[in-house]
Amino acid sequence: MNINRPLLERNVPRYTSYPTAPHFHEGVAGPELAVWLGELEPNATLSIYLHIPFCKAMCWFCGCHTSVANRYDLVASYVRDLMAELNLVADALGGSGRVR
Repeated sequence: MNINRPLLERNVPRYTSYPTAPHFHEGVAGPELAVWLGELEPNATLSIYLHIPFCKAMCWFCGCHTSVANRYDLVASYVRDLMAELNLVADALGGSGRVR
């Protein structure tokens, strides 16, 4: 196997999410999400990503959207809301699919 060094040394955009940040918009509402979830295969294997945007300290190398948590009541509130959203999605799926 040969390694293409020029290819390895090319500057490329940082990939941190899908869809990538320039494609984010506020256009997905509850009804549209319900349709998408309803179109999943009944026993589909699902992947979920949960972003907890709080850290004890900022890392100099991190490019993630995060902040230092000085008050843990904010973290608890965020986790409560995240769990509520997970429950809404689980209810919309009606017990179908499995998370892996």
